[in-house]
Amino acid sequence: MDALRVIPQLFFDLIARVIPGIVALALFGIALQVNCSWFVVSLKEGPRVLNESTTLWVFTVLVLCYVLGHFLAPLSKLVQEFAHSSNIHVIEPVFNEPLKVSLALQRFVKADLGDPSYYQEHFEDEIWVWYDWLRVFVPSAGGLAARIRAEYTMYSSLSAAFIIAFLVRLPFAVIKFEPLFDITFLVATGVMAHLMLLRWRETERTFRLSVRNFYFVARACYDPRWRVSSTARDI
Repeated sequence: MDALRVIPQLFFDLIARVIPGIVALALFGIALQVNCSWFVVSLKEGPRVLNESTTLWVFTVLVLCYVLGHFLAPLSKLVQEFAHSSNIHVIEPVFNEPLKVSLALQRFVKADLGDPSYYQEHFEDEIWVWYDWLRVFVPSAGGLAARIRAEYTMYSSLSAAFIIAFLVRLPFAVIKFEPLFDITFLVATGVMAHLMLLRWRETERTFRLSVRNFYFVARACYDPRWRVSSTARDI
């Protein structure tokens, strides 16, 4: 049980922090035309303790990338706000688009939330209450939801890293223009930032839908009123 609660957090740090940190380190090195591999190797050849232990050297590099990933986190949040993350709705359709949601799910959500007029502006926040409930009472489902959350956090952080790399390189391109390199790099980072942003929105929607549906199914296991047949339609 404890492992089911600890492992998702480790995966979250690896996926949402370390991977964007590694990509950002490489991108910044390319943007500044600095050999990042020299920096990584210099760590191995520097302090004696790192020189003698490859494991400790790898661990140190991962920690540096992890810290860099945390520096990207607030910028990632700005990217999400810019892309209007609040417009991702999975509970509101239950009230406003009933034809897209199974009848059993409609009954369950309305019973769980109560008067929809009270939650009109805040019922999407219930996703986080349900998410915490799953992590505490159904760790297997909560762990899967945590992994999906890590993925969409990773995509928004990667988008932030590509945007920063674009902005870092732009002044150099203006001062000393290198046509082949600058055009390729700026176009590539701009396109990748946009693609990562699209992927983030799709994955966060998947996260919210998964939490909603996992919570519904978990509650249905304990309360026969919410059990549905295998033919029930859902979005």
